[in-house]
Amino acid sequence: MKKSKLITGVVFLFVYFMICRSYAFNSPKAISNIHFWGYQIQSINVQGVSNTLAKSSYDMLVIEPTRTDWSSNDKNFDTHALVETLKNSKSSDAAYRKLVIAYIDIGEAEDWRWYWTWSEEWPKGAPKPADWPDYIVARDPDGWGGNYPVAFWDSDWKDIVIYGNNHPTNSERNYTSIIDEVIKDGFDGIYLDWVEAFEDSDVIAAASSAGKDSAVEMIKFINEMRAYATNFNPDFLIIQQNAASLCSGHPELFSTIDAIAQEGIWFEGKATDNWNDRKGYDIINPSDTINYYLNYLSQYKTASVPVFDCEYALFNAWDGYSNSYSKGYIPYCTRRSLGQLTTTPPPGYSVDTNNVIVLKSDFIKYKDRKKVDVLKFKDVTPDGLEQKFQNNGAIGILDGDTLEVFYWPQKLESKRGGKVWKYKKKKDAVIKYIPKNNKLIIKLWKQMPTNRIIYVID
Repeated sequence: MKKSKLITGVVFLFVYFMICRSYAFNSPKAISNIHFWGYQIQSINVQGVSNTLAKSSYDMLVIEPTRTDWSSNDKNFDTHALVETLKNSKSSDAAYRKLVIAYIDIGEAEDWRWYWTWSEEWPKGAPKPADWPDYIVARDPDGWGGNYPVAFWDSDWKDIVIYGNNHPTNSERNYTSIIDEVIKDGFDGIYLDWVEAFEDSDVIAAASSAGKDSAVEMIKFINEMRAYATNFNPDFLIIQQNAASLCSGHPELFSTIDAIAQEGIWFEGKATDNWNDRKGYDIINPSDTINYYLNYLSQYKTASVPVFDCEYALFNAWDGYSNSYSKGYIPYCTRRSLGQLTTTPPPGYSVDTNNVIVLKSDFIKYKDRKKVDVLKFKDVTPDGLEQKFQNNGAIGILDGDTLEVFYWPQKLESKRGGKVWKYKKKKDAVIKYIPKNNKLIIKLWKQMPTNRIIYVID
């Protein structure tokens, strides 16, 4: 082969490779290929959050659209700019961009949204306010204030969610419906909260009075969303959150959605907006609840519908991930408030060490024993480690080469009147901190990375 032809061929292959690479990065992963996903629906407007989300390594982010919240100045938030920033940020393997999905509530009216024009108080025990629309049927059964289950088959509610009839744009908003806003801001799809409205007792009663089957109506409702949205974006995605039992007797659901996400299969949290509320995570579900979820979710798996799992687990994150992976789900362990990205990301996920306190020591003793590794620190820095543990801080280990989580953060408990702080799990780990001489001992029943980072999270 002549040299000129060889050079031409090499140049062609290089250009072809760069074009393919550029195309891949401008495209997200298929939802069936998502490995890591994140979920945050509070504090999106806080300074620095946009950058944190963009720098994350998640393949898919589910976020609150924010500018549909009219309880504050959030209605002026530039959601479109945020979405564009995230769509121009890399996923876990850096070859594709992130999928950016909008969280929307389709089964409840929320009194802070743009469409709420009625009085805002419904005193407990009092009748529903006279100025409220007929489609609002009850209060939220889980205790979320300002949320009200609706008769979602009502045409007026469908106009709010989908069609935008009687809701023309004005100087304060350029959208006519919830989905219209999502499309205008460039989201790749929607994440449907409160699909479980179909099994709410008050909603079922309202459906029965109207001569309707709430399950059938919910599937119709989701189908209408898909038909409307795909007119604008043929690749628009629909992810059902919870309500896995909707598939019972309705296999047509599997072709209506692109994925399902289930909250709290193994670990739950109480309804709270406070990220640090101890009741917002690590509540262990009873076995019958777990089996209920697993039974229905297995039907989605059989139908090749991706199953995402949001576990509300902090100190039980290890078990949350292990349990979820064993079922073939795509897990994410976080706290119930969903006020920031998790501090306990999944295995294999790269962690930004700027967001954690890295422990250092001038004296480190490491022993590699058969099946047990022991690491000892003396004079640990930074100071104030005991205070971190008193404030429910947790200690974990990263692989220093990849920054991937090697051992999930675990909370240490005070022993012997605070003379020792300790975490112990049989044949897994013993972590012990002695405040008096500022000594830390970590014993693991598996081999630690050669380059390791010991860190504490609040």
